[in-house]
Amino acid sequence: VILTIPGVDPSSTMLSLDESESSDVKLKKARAAVSTYREANESCCRQ
Repeated sequence: VILTIPGVDPSSTMLSLDESESSDVKLKKARAAVSTYREANESCCRQ
């Protein structure tokens, strides 16, 4: 699994297969955080 982030050295963002499971969990947490953030923004906009 290789994740590349703009402005960051690709070699520093490489993940080994051993870390793929933990990175998967991080990805799920990140998605949950984004969805929560969007919901908070929408509630603010409605007001």
